[in-house]
Amino acid sequence: MSEWREYRELAQIEKALNEANDRLNSIEAALADQSGKIDQLLQALVPIEVPATAGKISQIEGESQMAITGTKVGGSSVFQVSWNGGMKPGAPVVWSADDPGISFAPVAVDPTGNTVTATDVAADTLTQYVITVKGTASDDTAVSATATIPLLTAPATGGTINQVS
Repeated sequence: MSEWREYRELAQIEKALNEANDRLNSIEAALADQSGKIDQLLQALVPIEVPATAGKISQIEGESQMAITGTKVGGSSVFQVSWNGGMKPGAPVVWSADDPGISFAPVAVDPTGNTVTATDVAADTLTQYVITVKGTASDDTAVSATATIPLLTAPATGGTINQVS
């Protein structure tokens, strides 16, 4: 009789385990379905990139953006453009100046081309120059930004003494 009782208890335990396993499978299926819905909702929340329509040029001092203060005659300044939307990955960013004495070199830590060093010649007689940066927005339209940069005279580093009498 006791073997029969043990058998019935084991059968009841097995039945309870099977029912629990069925409920667990049902819960897993419901979670998988909800997970798919959550993924769809997250995809809908991902912001849609808006193509750039313009940019703003700032001067960089150290690691900080700042208002444009100018370039010393014969010196150099670092400039960076911030676009107001998405740009086409890998498309060139081209910098130019209306002053032939200004040359540009890319800043190595910015592979996008959005940061450059502008260097002026020592004999520049102008008081300012205009820089323009052109690029391609993510929708393949051309975008640009322009800034006027003051040319600052270098401080005197010496003088000439003339005898007057």
